[in-house]
Parts: sequence; C-alpha cells; structure tokens
Amino acid sequence: MIIEIRDFVNAGGEQIGGRRRMFEWFSDEVTYDTGKRQANQILARPRRHWWINWLWLNAAARDKLIELFNRARGKTSNFLYECVWDYACTYTDWSHVLTTGEATTQLKKTYYAGTAEAWTENKTKIQPSTVYAPTIKVNGAAKVEGVDFTLNDDTGMITWTGFAPTTGQVLTADYKFYFEAYFAEDTYEDINHTIDWYRPGELHLVEEL
Repeated sequence: MIIEIRDFVNAGGEQIGGRRRMFEWFSDEVTYDTGKRQANQILARPRRHWWINWLWLNAAARDKLIELFNRARGKTSNFLYECVWDYACTYTDWSHVLTTGEATTQLKKTYYAGTAEAWTENKTKIQPSTVYAPTIKVNGAAKVEGVDFTLNDDTGMITWTGFAPTTGQVLTADYKFYFEAYFAEDTYEDINHTIDWYRPGELHLVEEL
C-alpha cells in the first residue's frame, strides 16, 4: 500500500512515544571441532526492524491505525515507513557515473562510503515532490524534472527525456525516501486509557527486502 503509517494515523490526533530500531545481518556460521569459527555473509545489506508506539491516540487516529492494520491483513501486506534516523540521501551520500545511451538510472544511497565495508541500496519508495522536491544534478548542474527527466516515486527510477547522458558525467541527487515495511505480528490491541483516548501496544515493523 502506498500509505505512510505515521502520516496516515496522524490524520486524527496523536502523541508519538518512544522509538527503537535494530539492524539484522544474515550470516551462515560454522564452528569446527578445533574451535575455529567461519561466518559467511548471506546478504550484502542489513534488514531493519523498528518498534514504534504512541503515548495516546484520539478515537479518529486510533481508527486510522486499526484501518491500516486490517487493510494490511496483519503482516500480509506492506506499507511505507519514514525512519526518523534515515530518510534522506544528499549529494555526498551517493554518486553515479553515467554512460552514453543510458536511458534510465536507479536512485540509490551508499552507507559508510569510503570504507571497505560500505554498501549501496536501491531506494525504490521516494517521497513525492509535494512532500520534498528531489534535486538531480549532472556534473553539478541541476536538471529539471518534467523536462530533462521523469522520476517514478514508486520505483526510484529516473527516465531521461530531454537530456542525453554521456559517458563520464557524474550524477548526484538530493531526495527523501520511505522504507517498505510490514507488521511483524498478526494481532493488534489497544487500551482505552481515558475517555476518548487510547494507547495502542508497541508495534514491531520489519523492513521488506
């Protein structure tokens, strides 16, 4: 679903509570009789987990949260989540060397750039220009959306239209993105804290890879 959970719920009334997150790497580990351990990396990037809660929700916001949970069929379907710690890519976070004839370019972000352990992720859920207007530059010159390129917010794919890339040109980008996530559990509960105010249980969200 193209719905960001906090924006959707906040359409009512709320006070956000604590948040926490976890990074999960997948490794294949073998321990030999000698005690020597060997670990092999399975994925090139971690999976993120988030736990969010609200101190209170009014009835309208509580109903929006229940609506999203039920429309997602519990943990069956995905929705969008804006992580408060990681939601933007700036010009220094990622660059891409274009080639002649390149028709499309995928937006990405590099983590810990310049280190041997760096990794790069495709960013496929881009915040629309009505929320944050992305800026795409080639060799430092800004390109115009709708003239030089189009951007698919649901895939993060740039399609070059009025601009023809040539080999060696460097693309940089400034944009904001969402993560695609799902509920870790199939159950939802809340407490009627006071008249017309509710406190939902902590929600565990898992990043869809």
